[in-house]
Amino acid sequence: LPQMTDDLVQDIIEYRKEDDFKSLTELPPIVGPDVYRAIAPYITLQTSPYFTIKSVGTMEKGQTCQGVQAMVEINTRLKKGYRMIQWVDGLEYQS
Repeated sequence: LPQMTDDLVQDIIEYRKEDDFKSLTELPPIVGPDVYRAIAPYITLQTSPYFTIKSVGTMEKGQTCQGVQAMVEINTRLKKGYRMIQWVDGLEYQS
């Protein structure tokens, strides 16, 4: 991409470690307005309707944690507004 540097790429990666982009308007503060204008014709943002939900529980004074994981699709056209794609239980974690 024009005007993109390794440092700017790293800045984007660091941002993504904390949060996903919800709008392209979040990019100019990271890369700067000049770079954003240069790369804007080449970039798009598309959100996914699929989400992974993880839940972990631990017993009091326990070292072992048990967890479940679900993948869901969010879709307002569905009766419930979502549907379960995958469910995995019995996941074991060490604390």
